[in-house]
Amino acid sequence: MATTGKYHFDERFITSVATRFNKSVEQVEKDLLSRFNLTWQPKIENLPASFTVTVCVLYAIIFVMSLIGNSMVIYAVASNRKMRSITNVFLVSLAVSDLLITVVSMPWSVLHALDDHAWNFGDFMCRVPQFVQVVSVTASLMTLTCIAVDRYIAILHPLNSGVRFSILRVSLTLLSVWVVAITFGIPLLVFIDIVTRNKRSPIPNPHNIELFKLIYYEIEWKVCTEAWPNPNDHFVYSMCFLIVLYTMPLVVMTCLYGRVAHYLWVRQPIGDNLAQPRNAVAWEQSRKTRRVIRMLVSIVGSFAICWGPFFVIQVVKTAYIPTVMIQLLAHVNCAVNPIIYALLSEKFRDNLRCCSACIKLRQRRSRMSLLNTANTEEVDMRTRSSSINARQHATWGRHRTSQPHTANPNLSDIHVSTFSTGEIPPIIDSFRSSYPKLPAIQPGHMPVYIGPHTGMVKEMNDTPT
Repeated sequence: MATTGKYHFDERFITSVATRFNKSVEQVEKDLLSRFNLTWQPKIENLPASFTVTVCVLYAIIFVMSLIGNSMVIYAVASNRKMRSITNVFLVSLAVSDLLITVVSMPWSVLHALDDHAWNFGDFMCRVPQFVQVVSVTASLMTLTCIAVDRYIAILHPLNSGVRFSILRVSLTLLSVWVVAITFGIPLLVFIDIVTRNKRSPIPNPHNIELFKLIYYEIEWKVCTEAWPNPNDHFVYSMCFLIVLYTMPLVVMTCLYGRVAHYLWVRQPIGDNLAQPRNAVAWEQSRKTRRVIRMLVSIVGSFAICWGPFFVIQVVKTAYIPTVMIQLLAHVNCAVNPIIYALLSEKFRDNLRCCSACIKLRQRRSRMSLLNTANTEEVDMRTRSSSINARQHATWGRHRTSQPHTANPNLSDIHVSTFSTGEIPPIIDSFRSSYPKLPAIQPGHMPVYIGPHTGMVKEMNDTPT
């Protein structure tokens, strides 16, 4: 914790003393404090260690789940052309928002959980994570609203192709969504700063000394927070977020999905009334549409539950609920969305399972490739060794023909075997691989393997006398 503290006298008292003795305030204060042996320091209230450890463990779990889940969602849509529907393209944008929060904002929240009274990580780490979080949340809400509009038009007005989304329109819509989100986040990027705060605490005075009543201990520390020019600007900005970017989109989505649910479940479309074999296709399509709507409504509900307290607490500042718990609840939403996809969407579930299998297959192929490479290198080494041995054998053969046969070779260089089956006899020296594998010419012949020390490696098929 990077907090600093100093003892000070009351301003009016120390100013009057400095004026009386015609000295500076700093010099008078230093001279007076040097007369006392003041060692007391106020206790700084931190979050309990058990609470901090619990928050860090929960964040680690959420981080891993969100990182893996949203990455697999993006990979499933990008790698499979059949998954590139209008709704899934919007869901990819939602997954990108969750990944940005996971990678950038979650570590920032953990740093606050570790030390909530000091900020020691610089201006960049103070501004960027909160800016990224605001941009990502804004983009997520606007993307969810676009999905609701798309599903409403596709289900209730399927023949009105003039207002339906196409891939080009989706791309332009998402570009506009992210531009608007960045625009809303720029004020926060500008007015977030590292601010120095202080707290004055009177020193204990058990003996009721009058002079001690004029001494206090001042603590200073740095925090990463919003520093608006006008205190009311923060309230206005937070209210705009709460009403324009949270409440209004939720109201619009509730109305649209309410109409869609009434059409699919209450009015009982053709797919439910005519479930005969000839209408099996319509019935199956209706069933899939209902599952998609359930999934989308679950995503909206999860977002509203997780992020609602965060938007409210930005307007109503309270000390009764730790802000780190509000952040933790909001970040849970990033890990919940992939679980909703897997539970309520058959296509996503199958593709996520396929992606997992493909990743395992690629890992297996990578291991096999490494093994094959090692085997190839070993074969190449053996081939080069055999080539060298063949050249040495030819050299030794020429050397033997140019020298007379030694009648009594050194016994330490001779290895004799009754080589009648064509098997290679065991060689006790370290040059076994250099001996040629030549069978006996006729039964009864005795191949003699000459050791390398004689310079001759060739079988002598002489009939024993």
